[in-house]
Amino acid sequence: MTYSTQVIHTIDDLGKLVGMSPRNIRAHQSRGLLQPPLRRGRVAVYDSGHVRRLEAIKALQRQGYNLAAIEVFLGLRADQDHDALAELVRQLGTARPAILRTLLAHGLVARDGPVLRVLRPKPLRAALGLRDYGLSPLAALQLLAELLDTVSGLAAQLMSDVERRATVLRDPAAAPPPLLAPEDFGLLLAEALRTVTETTARDLVS
Repeated sequence: MTYSTQVIHTIDDLGKLVGMSPRNIRAHQSRGLLQPPLRRGRVAVYDSGHVRRLEAIKALQRQGYNLAAIEVFLGLRADQDHDALAELVRQLGTARPAILRTLLAHGLVARDGPVLRVLRPKPLRAALGLRDYGLSPLAALQLLAELLDTVSGLAAQLMSDVERRATVLRDPAAAPPPLLAPEDFGLLLAEALRTVTETTARDLVS
């Protein structure tokens, strides 16, 4: 990064530009929502990246998300911190209950009384990772919900096919099989789908 190619702001100028007080800017820095300022000698300065981050924070706040939810959406919370992710899902569920019902139905989240618990954070984070593609949290989780419903019917058919083929291909001289363990076939199917999906994505990129 060279200063000659960046628009540089003092904290006061940055505050005026984004409509935020220097105190709030520093608070976002302390919370980790905003990267520390750059340094030009002894002076702290901010560039266009800081401007974009503050504008994103303000846009999410206008949509009603609190700072904990914004941390999740911006990818600033660790996977172990499910509370903030659950709060984001809860807020989205208020705006679009159908999305929350789908996430509940597919076991990504669960209700513990009035509290939502995240059971599978990876799909949620993968959806929220589409923020760089221009999807809001609501749009990202709507896309995830639609994809879950689509894949669900396909997975049921594929599981049936895998079980049937395993029965045909097993050695007839082998001992009788143990009780059916659908998770074994599910694991095989999941890994096959993962392999094909990752290969397809890599081919599209190349």
